[in-house]
Order: sequence, then C-alpha cells, then structure tokens
Amino acid sequence: MQKLLPALLAILFLAACASSSVEPSAKTASDNFERNLECQKLRPQVEDYFSDARGENSIESIFYSPKQNSCLYLLISVENISDEFFSSWEIRDVFTNKVLEIFSSLPYVTSTVSNVSEFQEKIEEYQN
Repeated sequence: MQKLLPALLAILFLAACASSSVEPSAKTASDNFERNLECQKLRPQVEDYFSDARGENSIESIFYSPKQNSCLYLLISVENISDEFFSSWEIRDVFTNKVLEIFSSLPYVTSTVSNVSEFQEKIEEYQN
C-alpha cells in the first residue's frame, strides 16, 4: 500500500494538470451556455417593458454576450408614420437598456451600421 500511494498521488496530480489545461475553454463554453440560459429567462420582463411602446416591437432574441459580459437583446421595431412604414433593428443591453448598435430607416434616427449585412456581423460579434 505504501508503494502504491506515491504512484496514486502522481496519477492524481497528472490528471489534475491535464484537466486544467483543457478546462478553461470547456469551462468558458459551459459558463457561456449557463449565462445564455439565465439571460433568456429575462425575456418576459423585456417584452413587458415594450408592451406599451409606440409602434410594433418584437424581441427577436436574448443572449449572453461575452464581449459585453451582459445580457443583450435584439429589438425590431416597425412604425407607421404618415402611411409610411419604417423599421429599426437594435442591439440593446438588458440591464441598462443602452442601444449598442442600430440600423434604422427612420429619418430622425442615426444608424451605427450602414446596412443589414453589417448589422448581422455586429450580432455575431456580440454573440462570440
């Protein structure tokens, strides 16, 4: 038994080192998955926030953003002004409601991106 103990300790030590070298990326992916689930639980509160807003609003997705270390949501709004329809796509922070990116056809709104493709790239950037 005494001869076996050092070998067991060495195996345990090597196993701990091996798992910790692989663990950060797996742990990060697992953490991000869990955070994503927690963010999605906030959907009813976000939808409730926009229930009385002017125009049609749709929460397309809620996700955890490692880049912002926060929950973000994608809001699509459609407004009818003088029989013309305008739309806005926004990436917002759930907790601060700050607009991080926007693409809009509304004449009084300044977009942070120039087209829908660029907006999609921004979504992917915030998700990864």
